[in-house]
Amino acid sequence: MNLLEMIGRSVRFHRQKRKLSQEQFALNAGINTSYLGQIERAEKNPTIITLEKIAIALDITLLDLLSDALEGKEQEVNRNKKQLIAMLTPDDIREYIHEIIKDELDK
Repeated sequence: MNLLEMIGRSVRFHRQKRKLSQEQFALNAGINTSYLGQIERAEKNPTIITLEKIAIALDITLLDLLSDALEGKEQEVNRNKKQLIAMLTPDDIREYIHEIIKDELDK
């Protein structure tokens, strides 16, 4: 999932948490209803100004809105790291450790 999808999910989560329809919320935020739907579905890349309008209408900070999205991204990255680590062979691990030691000795 990309960051745009994470932002859309964050917007939808906060909107639904307040039990607002897209129409009600879009009116409160001063944006077009179809545009809000496109943001939530990650079909449009909103500007910072639009995200700020959304955050204000949600009564949260822009930082909170983006933090929620980035937190989801961080969880995804951690999940991917765990999957990659599980795929490493002992030879891969040895090679990686040798590279780290070599880099440290070169310092």
